[in-house]
Amino acid sequence: SWNVYCHNNTTLNNYYGYYTHTGTGISGYDFSNTTQWTNPGGLVAPSSATANAFGTAYQGCLMSPTNNSLSFKRTGFTCGTYSVVCNNNDDGVTMLIDGVQVATRATSASSVNLWVGTLNSNSQVEFQLVQGGGASNLRITFNSAAPTASLSTWIGAISSDWYTASNWCGSGVPSNTIDVLIPNSKPQFMPVINAIGAVCRSITISGASPASAPTSALPAASLTISGSNSLDVYGNWVNNGVFNAGTGNVNILGSTSSFITGSAIESFYNLVINKTGAVTVTIPVAKTVQISNSCIFTNGIVNQSGTFSLLNGATVSGQSNNSYVDGQVVKFGTQAFTFPVGTSGYYRPISISAPSIATDNFTAKYYLTNPSPTYTNTSKDVTIDHISSCEYWILNRTGGSSNVNVTLTWNTTSCGVTNLADLIVARWDAGQIKWKDQGNGGTTGNTSAGSVITSGLVTTFSPFTLASRSSSNPLPIELVSFNCSNISRNTNNLSWVTASEFNNDYFALERSLDGVKFDVIGKRKGSGTNFSRLEYSFDDQNILSGISYYRLKQVDFDGKFKYSEICSIENSNSGISFYPNPVRNELNIECNFSDISKANSIFVTDIAGKQLIVPSVFNNSKVVLDCSNLSEGIYFLKIIIGDKEVVNKFTVQK
Repeated sequence: SWNVYCHNNTTLNNYYGYYTHTGTGISGYDFSNTTQWTNPGGLVAPSSATANAFGTAYQGCLMSPTNNSLSFKRTGFTCGTYSVVCNNNDDGVTMLIDGVQVATRATSASSVNLWVGTLNSNSQVEFQLVQGGGASNLRITFNSAAPTASLSTWIGAISSDWYTASNWCGSGVPSNTIDVLIPNSKPQFMPVINAIGAVCRSITISGASPASAPTSALPAASLTISGSNSLDVYGNWVNNGVFNAGTGNVNILGSTSSFITGSAIESFYNLVINKTGAVTVTIPVAKTVQISNSCIFTNGIVNQSGTFSLLNGATVSGQSNNSYVDGQVVKFGTQAFTFPVGTSGYYRPISISAPSIATDNFTAKYYLTNPSPTYTNTSKDVTIDHISSCEYWILNRTGGSSNVNVTLTWNTTSCGVTNLADLIVARWDAGQIKWKDQGNGGTTGNTSAGSVITSGLVTTFSPFTLASRSSSNPLPIELVSFNCSNISRNTNNLSWVTASEFNNDYFALERSLDGVKFDVIGKRKGSGTNFSRLEYSFDDQNILSGISYYRLKQVDFDGKFKYSEICSIENSNSGISFYPNPVRNELNIECNFSDISKANSIFVTDIAGKQLIVPSVFNNSKVVLDCSNLSEGIYFLKIIIGDKEVVNKFTVQK
């Protein structure tokens, strides 16, 4: 029941008496003062309240019908989320929870939401109605929200202890299948994790709410880890409020992808990324995450689009192809540092020596793509033979003036390191618009994996990549050739050679009749990453009449692709076939020759029209021309069968 305390002035400090009002409505907490006052709506005093189904009679001194004030108070709410509606009030009304004002409005006959939040059995709700002249009324409705499955809402009913069940509303003390909401709507205590074992699925820490009539401003919710305790989060981390990390861990776990988001600047002491399986942790645009002590990468890629900073003294560990940051990483401080960056399943670090000033900071990101043409590989110092076309890093000094050595790394993604002595660090100079030789101050590892450091301090920062002072260290991915030829009456052969391959999933063979619209006619598995010469072949055994155009589509594991040049073959529809084309030694000609030998003639001419003598052998319906003495080039084959004449072009290649 509501206890109604009556004051015979407008300042709630001249107590005259009280009565009670039984809550009504679906929630059991609704009330209207007019249901007990006699002559409702008239100029009647609160002391006229009578005993009826809605409550007890007024007890106390007689009151004036004007210039009075009332306080409606109660506790004992069923734990849950409520929307409190003021249907009408005359004069002004103020709502308080546990003695703190949460809403207020002047006289009004319209309905308005006063407040939304969580109440529990210990919550004390109070409505203060101040009446000047005229009639007095107040009608309040409580709308309870349907419980959300697998959600525990912090109410802080009796303490700040995370592990006390009565401090939670909904699904109780959280587990790894229960989401957590810490609201800003006036819990008595904010949660503190003061022992081991805290866990939840997703967690949301609510932010502050500004005053918006009639609701008053609400301070942000908060969560505190006491000492070196920890919180295991199996879903999303959403912080719009306040998080006090202590010296503890936040462990991002679970087998589903997660987000670290919210409007608050995130300050973790220790952050552990230990997902299960090939799932990710995303930091979206505009989110700032700061690590003050350590970030441990065990499993899970961090897709970083916001700001991810390691503060002075902070360290990283455990990074690998299974766990790294795909995006920018910022490092503050005076420690030598290896940036835990990578992309597309590859951890590809870049390192700096120790800056000299604690507030200086550097930002790094890795790109698994050709730096050219954005940073063209043809513009370079004369000491550089060639630039990597596989990868590069952006390393910028984003604060301060420290000069540092820069160390780049290589492994199987680096397109071929064969000579460590000739390997160097190259830096793009935006002013000179060319790649600069930053030297080789020493290497580690071998041709499969290792690192190379600049020969001196770097003073200007920009893109960095590997380069070579000689033709050693292939570095680029290279398709040497793609050829097509007719090898039999019904078969065209496609052959190609690669000098090296990187991240290569497969080759698709495509054919076209017009050189514009291509269809896939076959595939060949690629060799992933390989730095030796490889030869491939594919036979098109369903050839088309006329000219067939072929091209090769090379597809990476990440779906990126590129095409070769187009080659073409003309397959005659005259009933005559000749192969191979191009030819090296013997050219085979098949057709239904006439039985009258004089009616059959074969001529070979060069591109100038000069007729050549080419030895031939006739065998049934097949003629073999010996082209071994012909020079490389283009020739024309004229075949006369009876009164039919056919001219075709063929190529000799040695």
